[in-house]
Amino acid sequence: MQSGRRPHTPEATPRAHVAVRPLKASDFSFKFRAGVPCLLLVETLGEWTGRRYERVRNEGLWHSWLRKMKLPVPQLPVGEEGLADMRVLRAAIYETAQAIRGQRAPQHDAITQINAWACHTPLPRLLDGTGTALEPLAEVSNAHVLALLARDAIALFSSEARSRIKECASPTCPVMFLDRSRRGDRIWCSPTCGARLASARYRRRLFPLPEEEVA
Repeated sequence: MQSGRRPHTPEATPRAHVAVRPLKASDFSFKFRAGVPCLLLVETLGEWTGRRYERVRNEGLWHSWLRKMKLPVPQLPVGEEGLADMRVLRAAIYETAQAIRGQRAPQHDAITQINAWACHTPLPRLLDGTGTALEPLAEVSNAHVLALLARDAIALFSSEARSRIKECASPTCPVMFLDRSRRGDRIWCSPTCGARLASARYRRRLFPLPEEEVA
């Protein structure tokens, strides 16, 4: 299902003064730094403001991500159309989150996409024969799963937590994340990014670049 036009996403513009290194196999592995399901979906595309490499390249990888997220895995086929639907919703969530961060109005198309997916029939919760446990669902569709992610985005964007949507301060990591720290002063998506940046600064102090290279 694709309602309306696909939301616009900014052109790839790598951050200034950042050396572009070749992609490694580890870059395509799933990271889980964003802190909330809808932004974790956004994170399945690497470097939104850079090279934009796809981590969900096929249905099997989509199922793998859902399992790691402890979300329902579709029993019905997803196919290329289902993956395209996921990517459209992902772009809509990204654009809306960036608009909120920038204190500007999100694009109408992005809001339309999120709302359209949220309106899909919710996953039923059924009791098993004992009456004390949940029955595994036999016909989970991709639309059911995307509806859950769209509703998660709506819950985030309509709450006060939206003011805590941030982008990692590391110049090589444009990941958006939800800052859950008590003081709301977190600037890195993960301790790893903070440690990596501190190490790079330390190396620059020990081994400063010649003036001509700095220029």
